[in-house]
Amino acid sequence: MLIDAGRSGAVAEPPEGEGAPAPGAQRDADAAASCAGRLRASGLRVTSSRLHVLQILAASGGRWTSPDEIYRALLARGVATTVASVYSALRTMEARGLVLREFHSGVNGAKAVYLAAPGTSGDGLEPAVFIVCRQCNADRQVRDRLLRRQLESAARRQGLAAAGQRLTLYITCERCAEGGARG
Repeated sequence: MLIDAGRSGAVAEPPEGEGAPAPGAQRDADAAASCAGRLRASGLRVTSSRLHVLQILAASGGRWTSPDEIYRALLARGVATTVASVYSALRTMEARGLVLREFHSGVNGAKAVYLAAPGTSGDGLEPAVFIVCRQCNADRQVRDRLLRRQLESAARRQGLAAAGQRLTLYITCERCAEGGARG
C-alpha cells in the first residue's frame, strides 16, 4: 500500500468507522513520510510520481530495478502513471543523488536499472560498497563501515573525493573465473 504524504508530510487517516488501519499501514505511512522528507531535503517538490517511484525503490530490499518493473509495480498498486513519468522521476531523482543508476547487460543489450541511494530507505545502515562482476554483472552490496572508510581514505590520498559517493569495485566472480579457467 502506497501512501501519499503530500507537501505537509501529513498522512490521511482512514475514514470514520473503518476501524484500525490494516497491518503494515503505519509502516507504509512512515515510509511515505520518510521518502517525502528525502525529496524535500534534496530540494525537490514532492510529486505523486516521485514519491511513489522512490517508495518502490526504497522497498525493493536493495535490488536493482528497471523502470519497466517500477511501472508495473505502480500499476499493480493502483497508481495511475505512465512509463514516461517513471523515467522522468528517475532522471530527476538521480540528478539529486536520491537514486543510483547502473547498466546491466542482457541478451537484448544493456538496460538501465535503479536503486534507492544509501539511506533513502530509512534503514539507518552505512552506505554500501558495491561489488560487480565484470563478466556476468552479478552484484552484491557490502555494508562494512571499516571497508568503506578505508576505501574513502585511499581515494582521498589519491586526490579523489569519495565521501558520500557510490563506491563500486569491479571484479570477476568465482563462477566466471572458474568458467574462464576451464575454457
